[in-house]
Amino acid sequence: MPASISFLNAQVSENAPAGTVVGLVEIVGGDPLEEFALSIDYQGRSNLELTKVSATQWHVVVKAGADLNYESEDGLFGYPIGFLALGSNGTEIMGDYEIAVTNVNEAPTSVSFTGGSHSENILPGSFLGFVYTSDPDDRDTFTYTLNDPSGLFRLIDNRLYLASNATLDYETAPQHKVKVIAKDAGGLTFEKELTINVTDVDEVVPPGSTLKGTSGNDTFSISASKSTLRTTERADTISGGAGNDTIKADGGNDVIDGGKGTDTIYGEAGDDVILISGSDGLKDKILAGETGESLGDTLELKSSKVYLAGFNAEKSQIENIKGNGYAIFGTDKADTFDFRGLHNVSKLRSVDAGKGNDKVYGSFLEDNLKGGDGNDLLVGSIGNDILSGGKGNDKFVFDADPIGAAKDRITDFGDKAGNEDVIDLSSMFRVSKGGFSAWKAEHVKQVGKDAVISYGDDQIVLSKVKVSALDYKDFDLWA
Repeated sequence: MPASISFLNAQVSENAPAGTVVGLVEIVGGDPLEEFALSIDYQGRSNLELTKVSATQWHVVVKAGADLNYESEDGLFGYPIGFLALGSNGTEIMGDYEIAVTNVNEAPTSVSFTGGSHSENILPGSFLGFVYTSDPDDRDTFTYTLNDPSGLFRLIDNRLYLASNATLDYETAPQHKVKVIAKDAGGLTFEKELTINVTDVDEVVPPGSTLKGTSGNDTFSISASKSTLRTTERADTISGGAGNDTIKADGGNDVIDGGKGTDTIYGEAGDDVILISGSDGLKDKILAGETGESLGDTLELKSSKVYLAGFNAEKSQIENIKGNGYAIFGTDKADTFDFRGLHNVSKLRSVDAGKGNDKVYGSFLEDNLKGGDGNDLLVGSIGNDILSGGKGNDKFVFDADPIGAAKDRITDFGDKAGNEDVIDLSSMFRVSKGGFSAWKAEHVKQVGKDAVISYGDDQIVLSKVKVSALDYKDFDLWA
């Protein structure tokens, strides 16, 4: 039998210490008197070395300073290694193998906090921010413990709140420190001291005020007095009227209507409701409020059609939209609507971006998004979404839903000149063009009159589209 290389027990844990035996290499067969010298082809990474056991056997062991990481391609594809044996009789043997790199639990490496600064006098029980943990192990889960001798704060899952009977007072303590301990599923922990800064607030007008603007350019600055805010939850009602108004409502759960004109609205602390009607909000600048509110700020529609020149939930610090059965419309220009970051959307009939090459990003809820005319980008995000591109060459972008099964629908997928739409699934699939037919056969099915694309428990329904009409040009999923 000709000489050959045998490599047994080719497995090692990630982060294994130097000297750990990975496997046994042996020359089998051939001339028993022939002597061999064995070397490793590292393929660009010298994490391993050889120790001789006998004339025909060697151990593969971990070198000092090696980097074997399950979370990298080592764990996904295996660690590649090759051997070259040169015999004294001129025999040359080569062999290529893969070493299985197995996972071990690794401790969390850091804890971060999103809510480092809050105004004094926010309501008891207010949400302060999220606690996040970094860990080398992908998809690890964590439990949290709060060490807070002051008793001012409470931690629920990874959300930090002001205690239900607590207040923040800048004059008493401009800064608070708490400790959070994050423990991963394997029991390993990381402890971090978090700092909550308290910012000062001016007291201008007593709470409970109702202010009405004039036809001119008005400036309102409303703040709750400390002595009152601690004992009541009184709110302000502010109407800007016509003109270019600046409205600042600081403290309390305020109702604000900028009215006509180009208005600048600062909701600031409290759970505020900002009313908007018709085209009144086309040129308004809205900064609803800082983080640390219990329910968040709400944009409420007060007419069947509300026109906006784009919208960004995070930049405007709006957490909720109350639609009252009405719809949002864009302009004839290239508008961007970004609803990511919303906590709640109720009775919003639809969002129609209008003419122009628009970009529309859905919320993490159930959306009804329309691109209108133009070459639009529509991003479904999480939830059961209905997307309509309208005229033009539109792109529909989808991500896998990490929470549960999502069923999205494209109502008017276009596949003809002047209306050549594309579905971007590149975050879920990486397919070569040569592999498109096999991918399509596995993931795209005809269900009645509709084509249905499946990814795990998620589905994307293309209304009145035949699977046979879909080709690789209709998708963006290329490796």
